[in-house]
Amino acid sequence: MMPRAFIHGFETETAHYVYDVNSNRVARVEEVVSDILQLCDSVSPPDFVSLLSKKHGRPTIETGLKEVMSSATCFHIGCHED
Repeated sequence: MMPRAFIHGFETETAHYVYDVNSNRVARVEEVVSDILQLCDSVSPPDFVSLLSKKHGRPTIETGLKEVMSSATCFHIGCHED
C-alpha cells in the first residue's frame, strides 16, 4: 500500500480536481488520475489495472499512473511503488 496522501479530490459536472493541502494548490486532473488517487490509500500500483480496467482500459490506466508518479513530488501525494 501507499502512504496516506495529503490531497483531496473533488469533481464538478465537467472536470475532476485535486486539492493539495501542503501546497494549497488545486490541479485539474483526468478522471483516471482521480480514480487512481482515490485508491492510493488502500491499493498497491500493480492492483490498479485490475480494479480500474473495466472503466478505463489498461493503456489509459498506465498513462494515468505515470502522470501520478511524475507529479508525486509536486503535489506531495506520496504515491510510489513499494
